[in-house]
Amino acid sequence: FTFQLFVTPLEVAAVVPSTVIAGSSATFSTLVRSGVASTWNWDFAGAASPGGSNLQAPQVTVTSVPGTYNAKVFVSNAYESIEVPFTITVLPAS
Repeated sequence: FTFQLFVTPLEVAAVVPSTVIAGSSATFSTLVRSGVASTWNWDFAGAASPGGSNLQAPQVTVTSVPGTYNAKVFVSNAYESIEVPFTITVLPAS
């Protein structure tokens, strides 16, 4: 008897939003292309407060300092964990 388990690899297509307004509120989320994600670990790299979260779609307050921030999120399930780097562009408030 041979047992085989086929698991669809976890793949994230995108993280949204990629552009936010300084001082505003934003909710981030991942667009999963394949597999099923069960945990998230966000690092906003100074672009938001709080600076990290383990929620699927965290709501944050965007920094008041415009610029480009190199953030990342670790997305996991029972079989694998992947790191997904993404860029947050913070535009000046008008």
